[in-house]
Amino acid sequence: MKNNWAELDMTDEAGKKCQGIVKEKITPHVESMNRMMSRTMPELSREYDPATKVIWVGFFRVENGTEFNEVVKEIVGMTKTVEGKPRGQWYTVSGGCLKRQIISW
Repeated sequence: MKNNWAELDMTDEAGKKCQGIVKEKITPHVESMNRMMSRTMPELSREYDPATKVIWVGFFRVENGTEFNEVVKEIVGMTKTVEGKPRGQWYTVSGGCLKRQIISW
């Protein structure tokens, strides 16, 4: 998790050393890719658990983000009422290749 946009441009020695490996071993196998910058939606999200090893990611491309967010808020509110906390982590795409999306995991 980055604290600000400038951190995305920072490089380090480990990253520099891995760059050649990625280009040689991984990139030839990639058919396409997509990059996005996202912001957390803490009011809808459970607390992050750093011990998490595997996540299930869902991308929602929506026509009306405001309406979608209202429905999500309502459902997360019901989940909090019944279970005591939200189930997932929610993010909103704030930049990148795709149109407005909401991401959940």
